[in-house]
Amino acid sequence: RGLQNLIATYMLATAIAMAIFGNLTSNFVPALIVALFMGFFLFGSIICLYALSPSVFTSANRATGTGVAIGVGRVSAVLAPLGAGMVLDKNLSIPTLYVIFYPPLLLFMIAQKRVKKIESLVG
Repeated sequence: RGLQNLIATYMLATAIAMAIFGNLTSNFVPALIVALFMGFFLFGSIICLYALSPSVFTSANRATGTGVAIGVGRVSAVLAPLGAGMVLDKNLSIPTLYVIFYPPLLLFMIAQKRVKKIESLVG
């Protein structure tokens, strides 16, 4: 449970940094500092998720389960800029863009705290 608490803390810190960053678009130095923290906590949470996979997937399913999780992340990395472009095309502000994109991070933070051991990926 300790690792899941660490992941939750890092994801919450990332969401807070995203909310702050979205409101600092015209202030370069503060935005750069917040971006540093945002990146630190975002990549820290991703690394912790890799460390969590042995406690979630059995050894027989670990490669497939981790691969699927990475694949979902990659697809999201492709779709997020498209979504951001659609939001910006609607003439919404940059702070609004960040408000739209950090709640899914908070939902995943809650979801990962509820994860249990997965015995089989089939059936």
